[in-house]
Amino acid sequence: MQFARNEVLRMLIVDIVGQRDKAETASLINSILCAMYKKVSVIDAKRLLESGGRLIKSYLGELVKNNVDALILKIDVEDLKNDEIKTISPDIVVYTDMNADEQETDKKDAVETVKNLFSLLDEKNTIIVNADDRDIERLLEGMRSCIVTYGFSPKAVITTSSIGDTAFEDSFMCCLQKSISARNGLLVGPQEYRINVEQHEYDRHNILAAATFAIVNGIDPNMLNFSTD
Repeated sequence: MQFARNEVLRMLIVDIVGQRDKAETASLINSILCAMYKKVSVIDAKRLLESGGRLIKSYLGELVKNNVDALILKIDVEDLKNDEIKTISPDIVVYTDMNADEQETDKKDAVETVKNLFSLLDEKNTIIVNADDRDIERLLEGMRSCIVTYGFSPKAVITTSSIGDTAFEDSFMCCLQKSISARNGLLVGPQEYRINVEQHEYDRHNILAAATFAIVNGIDPNMLNFSTD
């Protein structure tokens, strides 16, 4: 089953997928979009799936009616097995998992489930993936989408240059290690960014995921403010 393409929808749809860190990652991305004066809806996909396809269609219709600019869906990996989720076609998928603690058989099943989601996407879509997940090579094999990785792996496209640096307790340094094409068509070259954030308030992987989302959408991470002040 392929994703249903709803030509009426003109909002950015972001899937936050994983067993961990969905809520905080969704919150950080929501704050980015709200800072850009975007109207955003954030919802746990499970709430929509429990009531079936009729609620999904009604919910999306209300978003369009109210001129919502972006929808952020928090999705458990297990919920990807529900065909109703395929009625919502994402523009961006953020996969947050990293070395989950489940049994190897469960992890293999989760990888195949996520790969199935990725296989439904094409070159118009963007996949943002935690490069520190041990199964990343299996996950991304054969994918057609634009793939951007984040994490502390030296292979990550977006990483940090200040792990353990106490000089910047009120900010977080991240580094774009190679040029990428943003969704607005701009080519963004390698550079460092300084994000205003109280590092103890957030998981560093989640900050990197949010910074990656910003860069992919042509937003300068230097403008981001995740401070709780």
